[in-house]
Amino acid sequence: MATDAEINAGLENIKSWPFQNHRAVILPYDEKQTWLFPEEFLGRMYVRLRSEGLLDVSFPGSKLNHLNRFITYMANIRFGFVIGCVKTIKKPHPVGWAYLTEIDADAEDGKRKASFAFGFFKEIHGRREHVDLSMFYLKYWFDVFKVDQLYGTTLNPLAFNYSKRFGFQSLCVLPKFFDGKPARLITLTPEAFKPHYDAWKVTTAPPAEAATLTLV
Repeated sequence: MATDAEINAGLENIKSWPFQNHRAVILPYDEKQTWLFPEEFLGRMYVRLRSEGLLDVSFPGSKLNHLNRFITYMANIRFGFVIGCVKTIKKPHPVGWAYLTEIDADAEDGKRKASFAFGFFKEIHGRREHVDLSMFYLKYWFDVFKVDQLYGTTLNPLAFNYSKRFGFQSLCVLPKFFDGKPARLITLTPEAFKPHYDAWKVTTAPPAEAATLTLV
């Protein structure tokens, strides 16, 4: 367990991190940052996903129904792996995750495409921080990884409707894509995302009474 001194040092290091507001923050997963990601972090994540019945929902078709398989999969994500957190009095509390797959990391600027995945634990469903974190995930990938075209798939009509608030567009329905079930292919560009991000950004100023409680 991290000491108060380690937590305070970790918070100090991310004071100027741009992908946060007074409610939420996303942080790149780094096993060296033990103040937030202890050695057992991925194991705890697996147990929680399993207990909430989210493994197959969050990782459709991946067959990550064993701890070792899950840890191996997550530990080998190479690009854009971030953990979404809500802010608490002591330190950020993890409530979600996101990462890039199939990224053209060596492509020229203007030609870089990637697929993505993200999800949330049930405690954050329906809360405003759910939108905050989703906005930060996308902004991070567009700004830091210079992705020009994002692609994703979803089995859930509600998830597709949710994606529209960020500017995603539907390309097609893929028959029998996950375990015989159809999935919708969606896409997003930085240009389509920007007006949605800008409109959201003006609504996120901290209330006066919360300003002094902001952790980072």
